[in-house]
Amino acid sequence: MSAQQPPADDCFFVRAQTLSEYITLCLENHAEHRFLAELGGRSVTYRETAEQITILGQALKRAGIRPGDRVALLGLNSIHWGIAFLTLVTHGAVAVPILTEFHPTAIHNIINMSGAKAIFVAASLVEKIEGGTFPDLERAFLLEDYHELDLRHLPEIVKQLRQRVGEWRERAEQFLAEHKLPFGKVEHTPQPGDLAAIVYTSGTTGYSKGVMLTQQNLVSDVVAAVRYVDLGPADRFLSLLPMAHTYECTCGFLACMHSGSSVTFLHQKPSPKVLQEAFAAVHPTIVFAVPLIIEKIFRKKVQPRIQSKLLLRTMTRLPLLRRVVYRKAVEGLLQAFGGQVKFMGLGGAPLASDVERFLRIGGFPYAIGYGMTECAPLITGSRVEHTRAGSCGTPVAGIELRIADPDPSTGVGEVQVRGPMVTQGYYRNPEATAALFTADGFLRTGDLGVQDADGFLYLKGRSKNLILGPSGENIYPEEIEHLLTRSPSVVECLVVKRETGLVALIYPDYDLLTRELHLHGLSDPQIQARLGEHFKGLLAEVNTQLAAYSRLSGFRLLDKEFDKTPTEKIKRHLYE
Repeated sequence: MSAQQPPADDCFFVRAQTLSEYITLCLENHAEHRFLAELGGRSVTYRETAEQITILGQALKRAGIRPGDRVALLGLNSIHWGIAFLTLVTHGAVAVPILTEFHPTAIHNIINMSGAKAIFVAASLVEKIEGGTFPDLERAFLLEDYHELDLRHLPEIVKQLRQRVGEWRERAEQFLAEHKLPFGKVEHTPQPGDLAAIVYTSGTTGYSKGVMLTQQNLVSDVVAAVRYVDLGPADRFLSLLPMAHTYECTCGFLACMHSGSSVTFLHQKPSPKVLQEAFAAVHPTIVFAVPLIIEKIFRKKVQPRIQSKLLLRTMTRLPLLRRVVYRKAVEGLLQAFGGQVKFMGLGGAPLASDVERFLRIGGFPYAIGYGMTECAPLITGSRVEHTRAGSCGTPVAGIELRIADPDPSTGVGEVQVRGPMVTQGYYRNPEATAALFTADGFLRTGDLGVQDADGFLYLKGRSKNLILGPSGENIYPEEIEHLLTRSPSVVECLVVKRETGLVALIYPDYDLLTRELHLHGLSDPQIQARLGEHFKGLLAEVNTQLAAYSRLSGFRLLDKEFDKTPTEKIKRHLYE
């Protein structure tokens, strides 16, 4: 399939008008293939998934859950999370996925703002809803075994659950057996305009906006996304990001269904050790990740190995020999990822230019996409063979993209989009919804970018992050940050405006600097002096690459990493 064309019309899933219909068609067409799995645990086929969806749907109906009812989902990625989500959207309910990292207060706010009538919650997270007041919440079900919890006695239930971890598989099988009824057609057929999900990107009152995604929004984006890689039943997805985020749910979960591929869940937080075990066990062919993961590997593993050897360091200065070094390094990287990755989708944040240069020269099978929750989420993408350095690809099928009010000298303007995957707006928030759209129906992304003659999009930053120079010049802090993070001594950074000018907030690689600057045994003043000298030199080097109005006036070193969102984006507003 071409990078610029949607799937062929003879693909069975293309005729789906709703997400529910897409799911049903995929389950029928791939019945005997392996579908959902948990690392080191059990797996289910597409047929078994369909059976469990039917049983759970019947149980929810008996519990009083009706089409249009909002049902929250709170748990780590798992087979049962996936089955619960698929059940809700195929039976006409509205899924409200909640990121597990949210504070209990934020979770309580989301449950109440969405008007959730029921919740599926993992045993380890029941305590996060303990003590809340939920006027609309009538039912609660354990994700591990689907049994109902008594909301009136949550403190006692929390204590009991801590003592009973390990019984869940048997209890889930018992539940499904007890509730198994003769299969029949689902009584309610969701329509394209029906709500399928409400996704909150924050739980803080006053900031929370529940993005409404319809059946049509989600199926349009899924069908558009699958054109970027050729898949079959033998392909294996490894799920690293939370499925409560649309990026993973659409691209790493729903998209795999069209080809009968399988997806394996970690069922725990992705520590370096867990990831190493997962890649070795699953040998995934498809992985979706945020750039930070690949950037950390490059800066912590690949780059130090090259820089520590004089011969390799010298070879990288010559284009032909650099390719040899980088290709060898990429071979090792692919082996660390299980040896069979053919597509790594990167999104959610910009990829550092020096890391992308390494991936391109070394032949790593990556592609960068761009999206936002309000677009279900994919807006642009690319096949591996069509990637362009610095670009996040071309608009997906169905998306109409324009650059509004472009700067006459640079062509940079706000990215605005329109299409079937674009949200109706924010749940119960007409003011925010009105502000989201232009008069002619385009969604204002708030992102700044420029397109080349072939339609490839190059993002420059967020409009709200834009800093005005002394004479009104546009300064994109993200571009300066990219230059800083090219240094191995910078783990992550932010550029902010202060009274003295532009200042870099830097979290350094203290381990690397301790070795490189020989800091062992020095006094604190001596250490601070050497660090200061090092970073003054780095700023001077970076400033030579910047226009005069965008040069850095100083820096501040941080003792700990920046606070981040669950998808590893720095919470910039906390530092500005």
